[in-house]
Amino acid sequence: RIWSGLNIPVHTALPSQQPLGRIADLTNKGDFDKLLISEFANDDLVFLSRLANNEALYIRREVPPSNNNLQRVILIDVSLKNWGTPKTIAYAAMLAIAKHPKTDVECTAFAIGDSYHPISIDNIEDIIDGLKILGSTLHAANGLAKFFKEHPADKNREVFVIMEPSTLNRGGMLKALNEYHSFINYWIHTDAEGNI
Repeated sequence: RIWSGLNIPVHTALPSQQPLGRIADLTNKGDFDKLLISEFANDDLVFLSRLANNEALYIRREVPPSNNNLQRVILIDVSLKNWGTPKTIAYAAMLAIAKHPKTDVECTAFAIGDSYHPISIDNIEDIIDGLKILGSTLHAANGLAKFFKEHPADKNREVFVIMEPSTLNRGGMLKALNEYHSFINYWIHTDAEGNI
């Protein structure tokens, strides 16, 4: 269920899982520069109607990865607002990303609070030990800053941050997120109702 709700590319290098071309690359969502040329052949009113109703067709070509040395880093906020259900759902999302059956991307995880701690996801006992890591701060700005200072940006790295959305209201967290915004590729928010 979590896999189906997350729209994250799998970056697989297997030929059977590459875009096929032709009809398989058509979609009804995209940028205007990817709009099919045949859409412009319609009358102006029909063209605008198709755009407004999401009926216009776009081409979605993905370039196959030339080398798959990508690494994913998942940062889970373990500060006070993220205890309980949000943290449990965050770990479930982290496992869904890291252990997806169609990807072979290396994945590492860290719990961030006042500092950051590596989380091993190799077996159940390690995951249980990771769930026991709790932060005593109101937000994870210090842990986020320490992580990015010790692990500088890398073009072959995707960074996921999983946190409860109300922590974004803290001034220190907003400052840290503004400073390191360009290093973070994906934001995933979990809440006390179990929503992602």
